[in-house]
Amino acid sequence: MADPVFVDEVTPLNAVNMNKLQTRDEKAAANGYPSLDGTGKVPLAQLPAIGGGADLSYDGDWVAGTYQDGDVVVKDGIAYLCVGGPTTAAPDPAPWGAAAMTSARPTYGLALPSSPADGQEHILVDSLTAATYQWRFRYNAARASNKWEFIGGAPAYVMVGAGNHEYTSSTSFVALTTAGPSVVIPVAGVYLVGVGCEADNDAGGLRMSYDIGATPATDADHVGADGLAAAMNYPNLYGERKKTLSAVTLTAKYRCTSGGTAGVRDRFMKVIPIAVGG
Repeated sequence: MADPVFVDEVTPLNAVNMNKLQTRDEKAAANGYPSLDGTGKVPLAQLPAIGGGADLSYDGDWVAGTYQDGDVVVKDGIAYLCVGGPTTAAPDPAPWGAAAMTSARPTYGLALPSSPADGQEHILVDSLTAATYQWRFRYNAARASNKWEFIGGAPAYVMVGAGNHEYTSSTSFVALTTAGPSVVIPVAGVYLVGVGCEADNDAGGLRMSYDIGATPATDADHVGADGLAAAMNYPNLYGERKKTLSAVTLTAKYRCTSGGTAGVRDRFMKVIPIAVGG
């Protein structure tokens, strides 16, 4: 009869080879071997620590504070692992270099990244759950200012008074019964601002402009028409200008040019960035 062998049908099943095996009581024990859980994976408690004894700890969104080796946080859509802690430094993607940043997908959020790398892209929105615009920017470190260059997305667009006539006889810029439209400029920069409406006046013309924060509307930013009494009722008016703006709210205002009563409907404001960041 042939000598017994292991299941490989080659290795002799003798005392020398049997002594090389680990017994079941060495499973999940020091100097033994790990066990497997119900999913076939090594339990977390049996994995070795990292970074000189630190354990992985997911802390969610980054907030200012002290972080230890192994802490994992998320900032501007990027996950960071603390190595070399404790530290109070904010996560910064810059050491990765532009090549790494430009090959990654753009970040997404309510504000621009605070420590961008050259070539990094970011999608700026006004809401994470019901955004009314999505503006995609690329960071250009070579620019002297407004280094986030707009590379795509729809304008911020707000309409009020759709199909409804509202009136004013004021020759100074005022709000109508339904105020606006208004657009919040989220970050300082250069923008194209457009306003438009349908309007008439029984004895003159109309101007539509907008307040810039606390600065009242002026004719410098207006769109309008004179001689509306002799014109076709409710012609379409529209105009846009390039404006350098701070983070501020734009609110449309209206006035008559030479008396009479002006009627306005389908009023809208459209804003699209050119380059931002201050």
